[in-house]
Amino acid sequence: MQKTKPIFNNHTSWVFAAGVSAGVALLFASSTTMSAAEEFVLTKKKTCTVVQTANAVGSSTDTERLTQSIMLAKNTSLSLEEIRHKPCVKSVERNHTVRTAASPNDSRFSEQWALQNTGQTVLKKQGNQGVDIGYTEVFSDVNRIDTSTNVAVVDTGVSEIGELSGRVTAGVDVLQEDGNPADENGHGTAMASIIAAQTNNNAKIAGVNDAVNVMPVRVLKDNGTGKISNLIKGIDYAIKNDADVINLSLVSPYSSQVNKVIKRAYTNDVMVVGAAGNSAEKITESNKRTPISNEKNADWILGVGAHGSKGKRVSSSNYGAHVDTLAPGENILTVNHDGQLQYQTGTSIAAAITAGTLSVWDAMYGEISPNRGYELLTTYRSNNRLDLASALQSLRYPDGTLLRSSNSGVYRLENGKKRPIPHQSVFLSYDYKWKDILVTNQEQLDTYPTGSPVRIRDGSLVRDDTSVYVIENGKRR
Repeated sequence: MQKTKPIFNNHTSWVFAAGVSAGVALLFASSTTMSAAEEFVLTKKKTCTVVQTANAVGSSTDTERLTQSIMLAKNTSLSLEEIRHKPCVKSVERNHTVRTAASPNDSRFSEQWALQNTGQTVLKKQGNQGVDIGYTEVFSDVNRIDTSTNVAVVDTGVSEIGELSGRVTAGVDVLQEDGNPADENGHGTAMASIIAAQTNNNAKIAGVNDAVNVMPVRVLKDNGTGKISNLIKGIDYAIKNDADVINLSLVSPYSSQVNKVIKRAYTNDVMVVGAAGNSAEKITESNKRTPISNEKNADWILGVGAHGSKGKRVSSSNYGAHVDTLAPGENILTVNHDGQLQYQTGTSIAAAITAGTLSVWDAMYGEISPNRGYELLTTYRSNNRLDLASALQSLRYPDGTLLRSSNSGVYRLENGKKRPIPHQSVFLSYDYKWKDILVTNQEQLDTYPTGSPVRIRDGSLVRDDTSVYVIENGKRR
């Protein structure tokens, strides 16, 4: 899901609002309008004939009988809700697109048990079917994501290998103090490949979300080590340059100073993911680690441990306080800075898979906060394991969300219903902005029943050709 600019037309007959330019208005939802190209599949009631049902949905509607009781209605002027309430209609739904339950065609995808675990054997270890993040269950949704989320990979740098073509954006080399964060170690590029490797290109591996922008931030030297001071600079750079997710596939002794900059990322609505570490230790308040250890019970960062293809925690993975979930982190295929495939194990890999998952949720839900990311991660995890699919399949938005599909008007969600915003004056009376509107697919929008239209806000000033009025209790005075 991406935030997008609504459709405009040239009508502003009675809007009276400061800062609104003449000649600009929004196209808003109506409970009676729809795209002429839409089609509906409906079941008629037993008491009605096919002809009676066809007439009920409009004499000019093209209808086709599919079975004895199921019909297809095309080119109707009625909305889904209007058809649903016709006396001869038992049930109705849109004529949705059917897709194959496909998997990516990347040449080594069959070895990516983290995305699809069929019980395959990888490096002599056989997995348990279904112990994965559910990637193929929602592949058709993930594959439709437009580039909208910025993931900062704070690491050894990122090389622009073929699998990351078009995905690597401007970044920084904190060590050299320039804008060329080339990777001479390979770790940062491997993490970026897990997150964003091109999918369906008949080559190598599939990334969790190949529509993200990867922001490379080099804070570690070629030998994979670095200083706390440079890590702080790197996180600060990512915050200032509009990262949505920061991936920290690194570990160090606890630093309260790093904790402070992670807290600042949190307060700036940036989700931070951190590796738990690979020393098989229990993380406690007396045995803290950076980056995952917050102050007491704070959740400024999402701490990630690693599990294997049978679902058990990898023996080397740290555990305990501030390890919020386990993610796949054993025998994971990556692509290094030379474009070569490598298997890797550890919590670094688990953190990168989690960062990719958060980027999917961010794109589909619409710029989620760290708290929302934590909620999705912990609510929909399976046996304490990361679950990408369940959160998408249970996609719901909070009350007050402005939502539309690519061919609908704008709705406000309240109490589980979508309420049409019928006019630009109503929209502007609440000081809404076009950037507040989230775009979802029509299937998701249809899961919400339609409520009553939103009324213009009390206290709004409106005008006609001769007078100016104030709105009180929905009426002009």
